[in-house]
Amino acid sequence: MLITPNEIETMKKSISEATGNVLTYGLGLGYYAYMVSMKENVESVTIVEKDKEIIDLFKKKYKLERS
Repeated sequence: MLITPNEIETMKKSISEATGNVLTYGLGLGYYAYMVSMKENVESVTIVEKDKEIIDLFKKKYKLERS
């Protein structure tokens, strides 16, 4: 799966408006969570994901310990 230019364009506003503690439902490809996590004015990003396979994949790939 790839992130398309249209998906990037439709997320621009919400990414630019994200500040403080950000909560997002569903990881998707992780683009939104990654982009907001890179902002200086974002303190934390919490992702609510119900698919255990997606959670396990990201934990393994990015060596995450928290769930």
